[in-house]
Amino acid sequence: MASQSARADSARAEHLVLFFPLWLGDMPALLYRWCFRAHSVKSLKRNILGFVGVSPVNETQIGMVEQLGEEGVARWLKRMRKFGSQAR
Repeated sequence: MASQSARADSARAEHLVLFFPLWLGDMPALLYRWCFRAHSVKSLKRNILGFVGVSPVNETQIGMVEQLGEEGVARWLKRMRKFGSQAR
């Protein structure tokens, strides 16, 4: 269960960004427990974030990161910065 400070920080936030690796198409166990047993990214989006009124919810998945190389990482970082700068 999330600590009181994490809950308070989340309540005050204008944006929430979660970064985590996918393990066999699902979130890691620690994040799974923190997200109140959301069984997948889709479940987290629909049943947790959507239920409590977080909107809009967007997701970006980056696959095969071990094979991106420096150039691929640079492209993704540029894209993520652009997404962040457009957040409202």
